[in-house]
Amino acid sequence: MKARDSLALAAAPTNFYQFERDMKSFKNEADKKIQYLENIKAKDVKAVFRSDLEAEPLMLILQTFLQ
Repeated sequence: MKARDSLALAAAPTNFYQFERDMKSFKNEADKKIQYLENIKAKDVKAVFRSDLEAEPLMLILQTFLQ
């Protein structure tokens, strides 16, 4: 898992499936979640969240920054 975490932390996700999978793999590691979220540039948000952002992933993002 550590190798996969390192790969996930190295670059921003390119789609929602990748985002969801990677965020779940970090479980309760807030520092990794924050680092991962910081990889997503403003110009890439639309590509990752092509459709409307649903409540569950949005809450996960907010909870990560509140921790």
